[in-house]
Amino acid sequence: MNKDLLRRKLMEIVSQHKGPENAIKREELVFRLSVWDAELHAMYERDKADADRAVRRLYARLPVASSQAGLYIPRTPEELEGFRDYMIRNYGHERAAIRVRTILAYRPELSASTMKQMPLSGGEA
Repeated sequence: MNKDLLRRKLMEIVSQHKGPENAIKREELVFRLSVWDAELHAMYERDKADADRAVRRLYARLPVASSQAGLYIPRTPEELEGFRDYMIRNYGHERAAIRVRTILAYRPELSASTMKQMPLSGGEA
């Protein structure tokens, strides 16, 4: 399986689905990716659950969020928080923290920080 190609194609596809209201269903994503890789296509034809697991392993290390509706790119800290809550309910705190950290590594602007930014001049805030 050409994982690098599939990761690029996965991000091309999911990047068109910003926000949970525009999520793409996992089944559709797996099908669309299967046309780019013969091994994934054969897996999809043989056992869709195996193909789904293979694709989940691909996006687990990418800035992709999931919900009941499907997969999407979070746009706001609130959407990322909703994803975190979804992950905690379904997979626990540890897996939620890992996935949120992964997204924040790519998209640090989604951090819901309450820290006050210090002035660059070194003076009082």
